[in-house]
This record gives sequence, structure tokens and C-alpha cells, in this order.
Amino acid sequence: MRKYYGILAIILILLVAFILPASAVKIAPYSQPLHDIMHWDKTSSKLIIMNPEGESQTVSWASTVDLWNYNGNTWTYDLPSGDKFAFSKRVDHNISTTEGAGSTVRGITVTDTVGAAGAIHEGIYSLVTSAYATGTWTNAVTGVITYSATGSASGGLAAALCGEINMQAAASSGGSYYNVHSYFSVPTAAELIDSTAFNYAFERYESADNASHDFDLYGLLWHVVGLTDATTKVWYDNTLKIQIDTTKWWIPLSEAEGSYTTSYPIVSTYLAGTQVNLSGTLAEAVSGRGIKSSHTVNVPNFGDGYGKDEFELTTTGTVAGHVACASFWVNTATGVTGTGGSFLTPLSVGIWEDAAASMADTTVVLGARIQGVLGDTNNDNLAVFSLACSGDTLDALWLISSPAQASYATDDTVDSAKLGAMPFMKDSNGEVYWIRLWEDGS
Repeated sequence: MRKYYGILAIILILLVAFILPASAVKIAPYSQPLHDIMHWDKTSSKLIIMNPEGESQTVSWASTVDLWNYNGNTWTYDLPSGDKFAFSKRVDHNISTTEGAGSTVRGITVTDTVGAAGAIHEGIYSLVTSAYATGTWTNAVTGVITYSATGSASGGLAAALCGEINMQAAASSGGSYYNVHSYFSVPTAAELIDSTAFNYAFERYESADNASHDFDLYGLLWHVVGLTDATTKVWYDNTLKIQIDTTKWWIPLSEAEGSYTTSYPIVSTYLAGTQVNLSGTLAEAVSGRGIKSSHTVNVPNFGDGYGKDEFELTTTGTVAGHVACASFWVNTATGVTGTGGSFLTPLSVGIWEDAAASMADTTVVLGARIQGVLGDTNNDNLAVFSLACSGDTLDALWLISSPAQASYATDDTVDSAKLGAMPFMKDSNGEVYWIRLWEDGS
């Protein structure tokens, strides 16, 4: 009878131990193998249990005690104190590695081999689902590198995430290859908001800079290496090639900060309106420029009739109104007042010559060389200039600092022979006004 009492007492002790609440070690769903969370200390003859949070339990365990129970989903380890240590099938790994100098150590290595053609294969799949509002951040995959005060990349490369594709050593059979594929899925019922505080983007870059703003000073948005500057390639002169849907585009690059500076042509084929539209208020009243074109030409020769800056217009069809290749206007707003001695002109032209230069055997034209290369004579009027002035009348055709600058000479003789006359101007009624010409200045 005493033997049966002893057996019953052991059974009661085991039942009480099984149902007591956990206290010594946190109960949580983990899936580490038994040898990852338990090890036998030979010195103390104790079994040491530690969960990923760093909580540990050291117990003296009889060699005959059943260490675990499995119900198809959870392993439950019964401690002699009556506590329980539970682990489910959920994957939570806490890996700790220490490598020596010059070694390569991987905390986790997953090696998969695709065994059949056409299979959709994912080496590692991380899925986070939530029916609740998440916290400050939620990441399905997180990579972090933290250097201590004595740590550094030491001239090497450090990347929190690394993607690498090793292509086949043969002709490609098609398909698309990306080191990173960012996929954004928005269901039909979703209602996104237009806000600068809440964003939707394929990528986000954030700098947690120090007080000296070292990253702002020395950092880069991207670092691209291994490209060759050549036509049809990813990088060609001042452009980078991208593709949107099925169309290739080229992003222009500037050679200087703070402005778009390029040593390559800028070409526009826009036809719907103004191709280049510059507007705004110039901050510098004296040196401000809307457009500045400044070049140096060695051994110049613009014998084709075009200048350093070329403006050309080709007309087609029937001319339906006024046509001009270039237009220059000065608009004076209400309240603008003039200053004595200042010029107000839509066009200022001139020639500057250094005292040490020589214009020998050169015809110098201060204003403009005007040409007409006409295929017929059926135009209504042909003139060098057209004048239309409203609101006031001309004081003179020319304003000259000194008559001598126009080679004016006083001559009181009246015996010079008249050579003839030439049409000087024609008014809107068709009336022609002439200028008489003489053989000398008399």
C-alpha cells in the first residue's frame, strides 16, 4: 500500500509542476532547435536554458526526467520548479558570431538549389501581416551595421543590404534581371491622400546626420562605378539611360553644382508652344542677365553668313501674318521713371577692339550686315528698316554724340553737281520720299 501512495504522490507533484505559471523564464513563441537554447554545463552538472531575449534559467535536472512535450505545434519544456518554457514553429533566430581578422563569417547562410525549370523561387520569404495600426516603423527585412568608436570599414565596403546577381556564362535567353525589385501594390478599394507629410514611394533616403553635417558635406545620393562613357551605353557624355515602361529616356547630368552646366548640346524638339521659357525678377540691377552667351573663337570664320549665335526660322504654307525670326521688346510698367542721359533700347550692339589688335583690310560694320537673298521680285515692298511709332514723333533718324563721328563736314560752296536721288522712305499710303545725292560734300 505504501508503494501506491508513493506513486500517487509523484503523479500529483508532476501535475502541479505542469500547471504552475511561468515566472523564471519568459514564455514566448520561438522555434530554435533544442541545442540552440539549451546546453549542458559539465562543470556544474546543470542544464542552462536561454531564450532570444537573453533571459536564462539554470536548473539541476534529473537524467530520467522527460525534457519536452510536443502537441503538433508547440514544444513545452517543464522545469523542475514547475515553470514552463514554450516554443512554437514561428521563426525567430538570435545569432551571435565573432570572427577573426581577415575571416569571412556569415551569421545565417541559406543555400537553395532550383531543381526544376519554370519554378517561382524565393530564397528567403518574410511576410508581415497586421490588422492594426503599426508603430513608428515596420520593416519586413531590416539590415543594420553599427560601428563602435574603434570600428570602421577600414578602406573596404560596408552595406546594410547587398544584392548580387551572377549572370550565366552564355547567351541570355531573355528575362529581366534586377539586384533590387521594389514592388508597390495598391488595391482598387485603396484611397491614397495627396500630402507632403505622408508619402508613397518606391524608396526613401534618410540621413541622421551629426551636428557638423558631415554626410551633407561629403556624402553622395548614389555612387555608380564600373560604367563606360560611350554611345548606346548606360552612361554617355552628360546623360544616364533609364527606361519607363517600354520607352528609353536619358537623364541629363550637370558638370557643376548650383546650375545646369554642360559641355554638350542642348536640343529641344518641342513643337506645341515655347521651347525655352525663362522668366522671373533679376536680383542684380546692373549685372543681372536673362541669357548670357559668351565664347572664345580661335581664327574665326563665319563666312556662311551666320554669327556665333544662330537664329533660323523656316516657314511653310501660306503666310497668315507678320513673321520675325527674333523679337526684342522693352516693357516699361506704370510708375517707371527715366534717368537723364540713359538709353532705353530693345537692342544694344557694338564692337570692342583692344588697342593692340589690328583690323587692317577689314570692313567694320558697327550696326548690322543686312542681306536679302530673294528668289523673285513680286513682293509689295522691299526695305532695310520698317518704322512704326505711336504716341510721339521722331526728333531725328539718328542720335549722334558729335556730327564729326558721322564724318560731317561744313561746306558753303554750291557748285557741286547733283548726281541723282534715291528713295529714302515710303509711308503707309505708298508715298515715296527721296534724298538728293551729290558728287561731294558741297
